[in-house]
Amino acid sequence: MNDKVIRVGILGAADIAAKRFLPALAGNPRFRLAGIAASTADERGDRSYSGSDEEKSLKKAEELAGRFGGKVFRGYRSLLSSDEADAVYIPLPPAFHTRWGSEAVNSGKHIFMEKPFTTGKEETGKLIKLAEEKETAVFENYGFVLHDQFSEIKRLLREGRIGDVRLIRAMFGFPRRAKGDFRYIRALGGGALLDCGGYTLRAAAELMGDNIRVVSASLGQIADCDADGYGSAMLTDGSGLTAQIGFGMDQQYRCELEIWGQKGTIRADRIFTAPADLTVKISVVSGMQEEKVEVAPDDQFSKALDRFWQCTEDPGVRKQTMKEILMQGSLVEELQSVASTKLR
Repeated sequence: MNDKVIRVGILGAADIAAKRFLPALAGNPRFRLAGIAASTADERGDRSYSGSDEEKSLKKAEELAGRFGGKVFRGYRSLLSSDEADAVYIPLPPAFHTRWGSEAVNSGKHIFMEKPFTTGKEETGKLIKLAEEKETAVFENYGFVLHDQFSEIKRLLREGRIGDVRLIRAMFGFPRRAKGDFRYIRALGGGALLDCGGYTLRAAAELMGDNIRVVSASLGQIADCDADGYGSAMLTDGSGLTAQIGFGMDQQYRCELEIWGQKGTIRADRIFTAPADLTVKISVVSGMQEEKVEVAPDDQFSKALDRFWQCTEDPGVRKQTMKEILMQGSLVEELQSVASTKLR
């Protein structure tokens, strides 16, 4: 058995790192926390958002290091140039992903990137190519596809529990977040499509395969947000199967997947963000009968870390993961293009 342990450093003390990534890392024997880097003023640039204050960032990094171990690095480059880390987790606003992802790969570090991988298809392609040249692993954190809940849904479909699939619906949206959140700032890579919309696209692609394409799409604005605040789209795989997706950052919370079939329907209400301690219940309806299929608690962040570890070890897994990242980037750009065309 390969017992290699990967030492991971984190660029910034983002909330997602504290709430989900670090607890999963602490419980996964394949990984060890090397440390947390707080950005310097020159590394942040002149963009402003709620997490950009240097003193605040340093304090948060120190607090997380106190809870989870590891050292505090003063500056991202200090971590990237260190031989104390083999890989980095990048939970920064999307606009910074290409820059720091590239610097990490050029430093010989594997990268576990919080979604979206980058803000554009071209940037994604360049970063993937660089990673291939440097023989480093990359991963985009859509961990929900690795959760036992998603695996169970795939099993139910393979067994024909609802017959031939006729329609897929995926919806993910949440109420307005705090003022200054990067999600509402275009210059930081904000926008509903790159945030919650990416989950719905990834789910559709996972279920429909490589022939998926966008048929129609719409993106809308909301107050005090210069990026898209909500949207929807229809996709097809060319066989007659379609998917409808909806997403938004200023509306009632929804986090669901529904698959309507020839003989029944499968529905999951916590498909994208199930907590690690939640027992999930999948609804399977056939005729007048409804069955609740229970899925034991599962940690999708830990599962994502396991897949990331495989990417560092197995060239085949690494290649497949890169293909999935490229496909996601292509779908996002295609949806943006179709939506722009419809709005003219």
